Amino acid sequence: MQTLQQIVHEIADHLPEQATWDDVMYSVYVRQKIEEGLKDIEEGRTVSHEDAMQELLGARNVAGELLDSLILKHTANRLSANAQSLTPSVTQETHYANR
Repeated sequence: MQTLQQIVHEIADHLPEQATWDDVMYSVYVRQKIEEGLKDIEEGRTVSHEDAMQELLGARNVAGELLDSLILKHTANRLSANAQSLTPSVTQETHYANR
């Protein structure tokens, strides 16, 4: 097993000479996440593909229902505002027509 110092040296050795601090931080972050994922696998903290898809599709359905609800509310508000803005002109036209 490599020490943290060895891992950092390995990462630095594989960076191009023109690497930025962002490149360094990204490389360390990716390595850290890979290490965490491998540890999760070793310790049995995994989810089957089918379970993951079911969870994602469920979340998508909830998000879709929320979006539909927001669209309907927005549309109703706009229709109501349009109806209110038309009401005075319709009333005025009716008033002038009856003179």
